[in-house]
Amino acid sequence: MLEFEIIPSDTNRKVYKTLVIKNYAYNNPSMKILFDTGAYLPVWTDGIANFIDTFAQCRYLNIKAILSGFGVSYEVADVYGVPVFVLRDDKGNWVKINNLYIVVTKRDFSFQMILSFPTLEKMNYHYLSYTNKNNIYKQIDPKFRIYPHRDTYYMSPNIITVNNIILNRLEEKYEGISSRIKIGDRILDNVYTFTQE
Repeated sequence: MLEFEIIPSDTNRKVYKTLVIKNYAYNNPSMKILFDTGAYLPVWTDGIANFIDTFAQCRYLNIKAILSGFGVSYEVADVYGVPVFVLRDDKGNWVKINNLYIVVTKRDFSFQMILSFPTLEKMNYHYLSYTNKNNIYKQIDPKFRIYPHRDTYYMSPNIITVNNIILNRLEEKYEGISSRIKIGDRILDNVYTFTQE
């Protein structure tokens, strides 16, 4: 079992509106991870230089991803591969994900990485929170626990090669995207985590 203290979003009042934890696996003392139920791709939000410093073995994959949210209509960003991503708590318990596909961008957030809950889909996890009838968020337990069934998991991507039909659909959804995405480009559509390669 891995156990993480959830970092309060308002440290003065110990309010936990987001699920942010600190990862102790890398020589990046400020590495905080937001677990996001709405995200479908892992995202590094602290820029390419800090990404390469943190993940020295990363590789550029010549794949693009379309991010939406972040307070903007959309963004086209590059995808990198991390051969082995380790999630470690402060007691030394760990789980690793091989072949992590991660979108790299630069945003001014209090965390460096977003992991989607589908990244943990083959693991059990637990945290207690709720929103009451007055829409007030309550954190019952300030711990996030992960119960992996094994030490190592594997990530598999769903990559789409852009053709005319896909480009037209993308242009309908994201106005002006054809200036950033071309026919033949590869787009990371989703990722899946498995228990074996």
